[in-house]
Amino acid sequence: MVDDEPAVLEIVAEFLEDIGYRVRRAASGADALAQLDADPAIALMLTDISMPVMSGTELAGRAAISHPELKIVLMSGYADPTRVEGRVLRKPFTIRALAETLASALADGVS
Repeated sequence: MVDDEPAVLEIVAEFLEDIGYRVRRAASGADALAQLDADPAIALMLTDISMPVMSGTELAGRAAISHPELKIVLMSGYADPTRVEGRVLRKPFTIRALAETLASALADGVS
């Protein structure tokens, strides 16, 4: 789970834990890449699109190159999902929508 906003990071991470995921928290793209490099068993990354220094789309691109098996879901309250490549979850979202999106990402093999 990657988000530069501490409150969003914590709330969404708690949602993920409530539905059964083991969650690593990262407050930046650099932190997320370091965690991916340290633990190649990470299967899925949920990241905000709008972050300073490294956007979620840049993070996703870099992560996909170094970890091609990683499933990636982007989330945003601002971006037009039709203008972003990849799977996008619109904020605000329900726990059900979050669970369904992540399960689908893991099941269908598409990053």
